[in-house]
Amino acid sequence: MVASKTTTITSSTRLFPANRSTSSPHVVPLSIIDNKVLRFSPTGGYWFYDLATSFDRAALLRSLEEALNHYPQWAGQLRRRVYKPDSLSHTDRYGRLEVAWGSSDDPGVQVCLAGSSHSIADILPATQDGISTISWNGDHIPALELFPSDPLALHDTKASAGLPSAIIQLTSFACGGLCIAIKIAHPLADAQTLLSFMHDWSRIHRALSFGEPLSSPHPSFNPSQLDEAAAGNVDALDADPELMAQAQQLPLDRFDYWASSEGVPSFFAEAAKVPPEILARPTPSAPLGTAIPWSEWDVLVPVSHRLFYFSPEELARLKSLGTSPTDSSSSSLPSPPLNISHLDTLLSHIWSLITRARKLPPNTLTTLNLTLGLRPRLSPPLPSTSLGSPILLVPVRADAQTTSSDLATTASSIRSTVNLFDSSALGAVLHEAAFEDSPSRYWGGFLGERHTIVTSWTRLGVWEIDFGFGASGELKPEERKGRGKPRWVLPLMPHCDGLVQVMEGSGRGCSSADGGEEGPGRRRGWQEDGALVGLYLKSDVMERVLADPLLHR
Repeated sequence: MVASKTTTITSSTRLFPANRSTSSPHVVPLSIIDNKVLRFSPTGGYWFYDLATSFDRAALLRSLEEALNHYPQWAGQLRRRVYKPDSLSHTDRYGRLEVAWGSSDDPGVQVCLAGSSHSIADILPATQDGISTISWNGDHIPALELFPSDPLALHDTKASAGLPSAIIQLTSFACGGLCIAIKIAHPLADAQTLLSFMHDWSRIHRALSFGEPLSSPHPSFNPSQLDEAAAGNVDALDADPELMAQAQQLPLDRFDYWASSEGVPSFFAEAAKVPPEILARPTPSAPLGTAIPWSEWDVLVPVSHRLFYFSPEELARLKSLGTSPTDSSSSSLPSPPLNISHLDTLLSHIWSLITRARKLPPNTLTTLNLTLGLRPRLSPPLPSTSLGSPILLVPVRADAQTTSSDLATTASSIRSTVNLFDSSALGAVLHEAAFEDSPSRYWGGFLGERHTIVTSWTRLGVWEIDFGFGASGELKPEERKGRGKPRWVLPLMPHCDGLVQVMEGSGRGCSSADGGEEGPGRRRGWQEDGALVGLYLKSDVMERVLADPLLHR
């Protein structure tokens, strides 16, 4: 185990766009869905780099300032909007959010420089070449303090003045290596937004380092574009009953914080109280809904983090098993074939491992909450460069006996559930969310012994964040390409029982950001380099996963 408290912060500063202007302030309401992820943990990750020589800190900070020219709102103030109960705009309802930038009061992006007494070899797997045998214990990462403890804006859903929306820490290791760690308030960025920024920043840094023309990123920050995909009139006085009924028919979890004071952990106690602004309204709020089953989640129990590698051959085998008909899934009536994906079958396998390890009895209802990206599913679809956090937790439910033993049926359930959420369904979901008493009143998922939440970082080019470290300026651009890729990438995830994160197994896979093409007319699938799956489970449950003979089929 790596010793803790070996990282020292040497400086902390606030950075702003290189072309900062305070003469034209902007205030932009966030989208319906951005508002709903306020209680989510920050979006973030760690990128580790091997460096033969020390990196140029000033150059890296200068390139960050240039990148912020295209993401100026990240240097602005994330905050709650003023509640206007008589307003005809859905953006003025209770608890809605906005971001303001372009004034002298902007908090900026916090950047911390730090040093660690460790070498990268102390804390990471030896090399990517040995990835095929990896079952890596990542429990020591939080103790390394690669992120400062400073809070982000709205970290408690209320405090915001002067607090940054993004924090970056640059940690130098004793071996000369570097870790770039970044976390952003979730209402401003999901994983796709985070990776868009990291790609743009790294490209700009390479260009400045080697005297190449600066790239021209074109991220799209237009939260109202998502709201326009909502069905009906979201600015009306009352919700449309038909659209509300359509939304309620979808298999979504709506755990009600306000109905969940019994057994609530202390850090969620405030969330269980109805806000006084709501109590003071002349119109009643929605009736109390489904209580959060706090008794099923011991938030104090030790949680282990393990990273598992599944080879391309294993993924192909799982795909074969997951698409084979079973007696339980057979039917005399023809039905359209489901386009079951490699991710569907991998998640079915992971779900089965977790269910068996939790020793859930038959007839126990289990839930796998998928983090569904909405950009391509809306009508019209949002561009892939659209910033924000347009995601939705979608629950797949099944009996413990099915999830623990029937890969094909489980994979079909995953794909069938995902297919329900087309543009029409999502239009109704957005309509419902726009009229909620508070956007963070309901939790669309849960953790603990019967629940699992999954997020996928595939097709985002996580291994392609190349700052040009280690490449010589004497090399031609095509010769420098790929030399500065990270040695290792880790997502920033809370250590909570029941979290799963999936990404490509190495930097050679398909990247939506960089094209990922290989050969004439051929596009590589993300699964062709295998998959890295991060599991966060109770320590005793994790031990049973490790001992499961079906872990690697």
